Amino acid sequence: DFLDYAVYVSKTATDELRGGYVAPSPSKHKSGTACDYCQFGGMCGFHKERLKTRSVDAVSSEDIVNIVRKQKGEDGNE
Repeated sequence: DFLDYAVYVSKTATDELRGGYVAPSPSKHKSGTACDYCQFGGMCGFHKERLKTRSVDAVSSEDIVNIVRKQKGEDGNE
């Protein structure tokens, strides 16, 4: 399931980038603000002075399994 999740996330990201979609959605980074280390700051359009960065909770192993099983059309609660 974890390998399938990695493939799913990679494919989704690739499809969005190829379609020209780059959402400004930075998350906080342990070394400072998200925009301090991002290589794509010039093209994303995020303005850290006007918008708040998002805070991302960790994804649990159970979350990953449920996401993959949902994508496969399975129940996910087995």
